[in-house]
Amino acid sequence: MRKVLLAGLTAFAMVLSIPTGVIATTVTPRTPFQTSTRPYIVALQPGVEITPIISTGDLIGGSLGGFQYSADPDGIGFYQSSPHRLEVFTNHELSYRYGDPAWSRVSHLTLNGAAKVVGAGYVVDGTERYEYFCSSTMDMIGGVPWYFTGEEWFASPRGGTSIAINALTGHVIETPQFGSLNHENVVPMKNMSKAAMFLSEDSFRLRSQAYSYFADGFSDVSSTRCSTSGASMPGLTPGE
Repeated sequence: MRKVLLAGLTAFAMVLSIPTGVIATTVTPRTPFQTSTRPYIVALQPGVEITPIISTGDLIGGSLGGFQYSADPDGIGFYQSSPHRLEVFTNHELSYRYGDPAWSRVSHLTLNGAAKVVGAGYVVDGTERYEYFCSSTMDMIGGVPWYFTGEEWFASPRGGTSIAINALTGHVIETPQFGSLNHENVVPMKNMSKAAMFLSEDSFRLRSQAYSYFADGFSDVSSTRCSTSGASMPGLTPGE
């Protein structure tokens, strides 16, 4: 029997072989959590089982001091921190000034081997005033899982910037050198003669464009600093 496990509206596989590591979570439920909300998709073939994991509005740990899963889950990335643990990061494409209850967020869920939530929190909680985080990419660089994403609106309060999150520590680094634009996704390109970032753009009214950021090579991201002058950035040595 084939099974599809869902977080919000996004499906992801349960098996991945990646070096271990885990970041601290904000809320730990007394018992592992799995949503009671019905799935938003239906199976088209016999033998397919769909198991929703979490849905917008779900509360973990109670209404006081607990965690509530935000609306508009979009980009998603995950890595395996141990044989029976997945660390799942999700963008929430929100805009407070256009009617949403918060600015964009990035949530972090820890799932056990049964695809139930055993830890939850926000790496980006909305107080930073990022707007419209869209797609995302989780990739291993220098032995560290990094989560890349950007704002899909260049006129946001933060100017259409992008960020990189060290998924082991939860440390957030801004990457303005990737451009002020309507970021659709931020993707590291490896196994090339130069290190590079592919930057897709989603224009609302004009034709979308694609950009690249090139550098001499990838470096140890855990010790790399980000500079607004573009001197260095997560995963890449000084580039252009």
